Amino acid sequence: MTTRELKEAKTGGSKKSGQRRKTPSWVYKPAKSSFWWTCFDVDGKTHSKNTYTRNRRAAEKIAREHRAEVLAARAARPPVALKGDLTFSQAAELYWNDIGRHSKKSGQLDADLERIVLMVGPERMCSTITSKDRIDIRTRLRDGIRPPGIGKRGRPLKDPNTYGTKRINDYSDLIPRIIHHAEVMRETTFNLRRERRHPGDSDREKEGVRHRKLKFEEQRRLEKVMDRDLADMVLFDLETGMREEALCTLTWGQIEWSLCEVTFPLKTNKRDPVMHTVDLTEEAMAILYRRLAMHEAEGVGVTSDDRVFMLRLLKDNTLNGKTRHAGDLVPVSPRLLIDRFRKACDAALIDDLVVHDLRRTAGRRVYDEEGSDIEAARAFLGHVDIETTKRYLGVKGTSINKHLRRRSARARLAKAELDRAAANAGAAPGTREHALHLVVGGRNGPGPTGVA
Repeated sequence: MTTRELKEAKTGGSKKSGQRRKTPSWVYKPAKSSFWWTCFDVDGKTHSKNTYTRNRRAAEKIAREHRAEVLAARAARPPVALKGDLTFSQAAELYWNDIGRHSKKSGQLDADLERIVLMVGPERMCSTITSKDRIDIRTRLRDGIRPPGIGKRGRPLKDPNTYGTKRINDYSDLIPRIIHHAEVMRETTFNLRRERRHPGDSDREKEGVRHRKLKFEEQRRLEKVMDRDLADMVLFDLETGMREEALCTLTWGQIEWSLCEVTFPLKTNKRDPVMHTVDLTEEAMAILYRRLAMHEAEGVGVTSDDRVFMLRLLKDNTLNGKTRHAGDLVPVSPRLLIDRFRKACDAALIDDLVVHDLRRTAGRRVYDEEGSDIEAARAFLGHVDIETTKRYLGVKGTSINKHLRRRSARARLAKAELDRAAANAGAAPGTREHALHLVVGGRNGPGPTGVA
């Protein structure tokens, strides 16, 4: 939403024929949408909604009804009693009503609030919560102890013995955020204050940067245990550096056969996806031709909207009332790819390797093959900032200067020339005579340049 559109939404439309609408309409039409949208502020919070209508008058009616619903919900909320203590569950509910439900990740935050309330204690008074409680919760999460009442809900832990660093920080940081909001609303002060976030915080878990890459020896072990369909996905990922979401949803229409290119969306915070194009190597093109022939032979669709990569079912199941048999090719979801890849790594005796590490491996191989050129790796991965690529690949310093690379090439040529001369003189490689042959014995036979 542009600044002009926002002004029009709050003032009731743009000027037309020297006149402005007398009453605000709270509707606007984005540049890339054919529908009218409603947008208004209540208590400093912006409420935006698609009316799914192309008629302005109908959109204004929907906007008025939506605003009336928001105002009615605000009026129905019980008033907050000021200057008083309250339980942690009440503070969490207050935080959810004022802030949580309006956040972008409200679904995840709702589940996190439920868990943190159980960890702290629903009936625990906010005035009795101290930093020691946060430390105890961190300790339990490090030990992999699930919150009481949760049971086996949620995805399984990557490491069954502990929660991840980011999840521990997410849970424990909710406590001071909830209490700080309750302090502001109740006009009081509790014992626990929200700490400032800075690198010197000893209370927070240190989030390390992951630098795990697939080794060539590990790749050979994986190829021996993977089936042909999973191997094609893994090898194609190593050639293109795609994320698992883009790899699973890749269609034949995204392949430019004449230019040997593939175009796929990158992960971004923007509303519109950013498309990225990567040149396909001979190995990647061979995989695509093999998949194309396999799909045609088995009667699987090869139109522009059909998936390139599919996996075979391991057992019979039913989806949407349709029975699928073992061995049938089915579309791949990121969850299925992660599960199959984890089982392959277990069979190959490979530890601490996930699907996303394949993208990091592809970027690092480009970096090494291009003579330590960090700019080539950045362009290959589609990063905007080169510092992101350095952290991603674990590269320190800047890329090697082109003159240094040329000097390294001259050094390799000189070493090869010296090896040939030493072989002619009969000197053993690695000996002093081998290294000083040009100085000591170069006059007795043909030198590296053929001078007798």
